[in-house]
Amino acid sequence: MIDALYISASGLRSEQKQIDVISNNVANMHTPGFKRGRVNFVDVATAGVAADLGAPMESNGNGTRIHSTTTFFSGGDLRATQNPLDLAIEGAGFFELEAENGGVVYSRDGQFRIDAEGYLVTVQGLRLSQPIQIPTDATLVRIAQNGEVTALLAGDSERSVLGNIELTTFAAEDMLVSVGDNRYTASD
Repeated sequence: MIDALYISASGLRSEQKQIDVISNNVANMHTPGFKRGRVNFVDVATAGVAADLGAPMESNGNGTRIHSTTTFFSGGDLRATQNPLDLAIEGAGFFELEAENGGVVYSRDGQFRIDAEGYLVTVQGLRLSQPIQIPTDATLVRIAQNGEVTALLAGDSERSVLGNIELTTFAAEDMLVSVGDNRYTASD
């Protein structure tokens, strides 16, 4: 009787995590840069004792447990915006950002703005790890497909290169650790 309660409880805990992940996926389906997750389950089994030493071992089910939660980093839907600083990544790669604590975080959310000091920042105010500063007299700021940031500076007739946005790639994206707000850190 106790075994049956334990098996039922393990299934309920696993399904609650599944519901939490699905709820998060639905709640953020229109959030720029959001990547959906999936829960991976494994059966908990215990080996039984074979009555005959030549007989195969029998295993008894003991419920389920969560093996891992996987994030899918595949490209999402591209939507046009009216902001020339909004970017989308086609293929692999992450923007490398300087976190509030001075560390580095990674994101595929390409909504950028210019802060009060002229730096290119995310909507949350995080600067790129290789900061790009836009002069106050700059007009017609553009970001090319290769990440080159250019602008027309006062008194110039040709565009000036202000910096280059580089992407970071990982051999095992599924090992990144989510820290919230569409940001990830690298694991060991």
